[in-house]
Amino acid sequence: MKTSDLRITIENPRGSYKKFKAGYPVSGVTFPTHYGYIQNYASEDNRDLDVFLGNGDLFGFIVMYRPSCPDNKETKTFIQISEKELNAIKKAYEPVIEEVTLVDQETFLKEIQKFNRHAQKLPFVNLLSNNHVELIEFYTNVVGLTPVNPDEDPKKEKWYGFNTGAATFAIEPMSNRDKYNFSYNKENPVLIQLKAKGVDHLTEWTERLEKTNVTIGQRIMEKSYGTVTTFVDPDGNLIELLVKSKK
Repeated sequence: MKTSDLRITIENPRGSYKKFKAGYPVSGVTFPTHYGYIQNYASEDNRDLDVFLGNGDLFGFIVMYRPSCPDNKETKTFIQISEKELNAIKKAYEPVIEEVTLVDQETFLKEIQKFNRHAQKLPFVNLLSNNHVELIEFYTNVVGLTPVNPDEDPKKEKWYGFNTGAATFAIEPMSNRDKYNFSYNKENPVLIQLKAKGVDHLTEWTERLEKTNVTIGQRIMEKSYGTVTTFVDPDGNLIELLVKSKK
């Protein structure tokens, strides 16, 4: 991948002025570079990832104060700017800049992928089974996994998770899916849950799947654990796009 592969939209040309909302520490700024966003990439507030595009060879990231973002921080990027342009950006945004990180082009292209809207995380791997009690005992006592909730009764007909790092592995009784009124591969009963970043993202993702004629079993459905879209992969396995409940 090269920076030329990134699709950049310029909203504020070099030399243009933008006024910020009242109460923000910076009243406005005259842009020393072109300023816009990188398509299909999102910052901490799930909006387009901003970019300063200049005339130089510097790449990197700027963390700024932004009250609408988690932890009040927003990451912006800069591509091919000069040292003079970087200093002008620092001066214009001085009251809100918290950190500036310079990287080479290769590192930039790797680091930016964490902001890729379509680089999805895998938070859960659920193994559906008609023999869930024995499987739970095996993964607990033989494999040595640590249950998410050690006090949970493994004999109950419900989801049973293990602490396995970034992705939670879980055993789930087949009876949990008895109400499904569409076909899926019950001989190899795997349910993979992919994390959506919000309901808007889930809707966008679902609509994109529908355009490819994927069979949607459950479309943007609210459940006790979140909002989901469920579909079947080519082998008949269940895939669930999930916006976790905040409860």
